[in-house]
Amino acid sequence: MLRKLKKFVYKYLTPTSIRQHHFASYDDYVKAQLETHERKHERVWVQDSELELLAGVIQQEVKQPKFGLCHGVRNGAEVRTLRQLLNCEVIGTEISPQAASFEHVIQWDFHKVKPEWIGKCDFVYSNSLDHSFDPEMCLTGWMSCLSPRGRCLIHWSKNHDHVDFGKNGSDCFQGSRKAYTALMEKIGVIDNVIETGIEGQRCIFVCHAKPQTMSKAA
Repeated sequence: MLRKLKKFVYKYLTPTSIRQHHFASYDDYVKAQLETHERKHERVWVQDSELELLAGVIQQEVKQPKFGLCHGVRNGAEVRTLRQLLNCEVIGTEISPQAASFEHVIQWDFHKVKPEWIGKCDFVYSNSLDHSFDPEMCLTGWMSCLSPRGRCLIHWSKNHDHVDFGKNGSDCFQGSRKAYTALMEKIGVIDNVIETGIEGQRCIFVCHAKPQTMSKAA
């Protein structure tokens, strides 16, 4: 009964169904991420068929991409696949020191932006926004990296809005599809939403930066 009540509250009484776990310190956030990476670094969340679809969208929107970023990549599976499919430079970021073990992956907190990325990325892809302690800041930074033709592609699934939020501290941002839509519209402009599985279960938001974001990047 309690579980059903929690589900009702999350689904119907929270306007956009957003839950954010707040850490006592940045060190606590990093510790939670490292512990999860240790358990899950061999797992691959995104499916090959989704990456093929993603590559097609990038080619359609960007035409001939030269450089892209993938954030929160664990073992870098999406980086390797997209490099092959798009035949361009793709770098992945991962907060764990184990990043150095995977080709084309660097140890990096995806909330931060390297100066050389600003305005240079033809695409930024992530299925790890649920690991952000500040998704607005995070998305704003990613949008600032986009080239004039660049696209930000955010993968969402129903598991990014689960009732058991809080049991795994590393998944510190939870949001419904409606909440993700509102967030994307606040930070950028949604060009399309691509269904990648059973309708309503998994999708990719395809967005470009707002003019003011582009001007700040310039």
